[in-house]
Parts: sequence; structure tokens; C-alpha cells
Amino acid sequence: MVKAERKLCKLGYRLYTYDELPKEIKNKLSGAPDIRAEKDGKWAFGEVSITRPPHIGNYLRAGKVILILPIETSRNVEVWGEEELK
Repeated sequence: MVKAERKLCKLGYRLYTYDELPKEIKNKLSGAPDIRAEKDGKWAFGEVSITRPPHIGNYLRAGKVILILPIETSRNVEVWGEEELK
């Protein structure tokens, strides 16, 4: 999580604790994201997974991996791996 927070800071984001979030933002969330950041009035929230299912590595070696999530659209979704956090 520290690497992701460091990258967000380098990109110009300000990190927030959950308690520091404005009430109007907290009201839109259904939980406490691992990372909470804001830049130029736009909010970014991160969910960090520190374990990788073993089969994902095999898929990466064989081709492209597509993450399918139960969300309406991926328009505002980014996926960062170890390489993006360097």
C-alpha cells in the first residue's frame, strides 16, 4: 500500500485518512477504502490486494489478463501492478 500511496503523491494527489474525508464524500462510500486521495477536486480511492491468486501468474505468462468486476463500467478504473508502482 505504501508504494501506491507514494505514487499518488508523486502524481500530485493529497492523501486523506478516512476521518479527514469531507462528509459529502463519506456519504457516497459504502465502506472505508484502503487509499483515499484527492487532486484538483477529483477523488481517487484504492483497494489494495497483497495476495495474488496463483493462476493469475500463469495467465500473465500465457497472454493478457482481463479483470472482470461486478461494476457498472470500468470508465474510472485503473489497475496497477508492481511495474506501475516503481
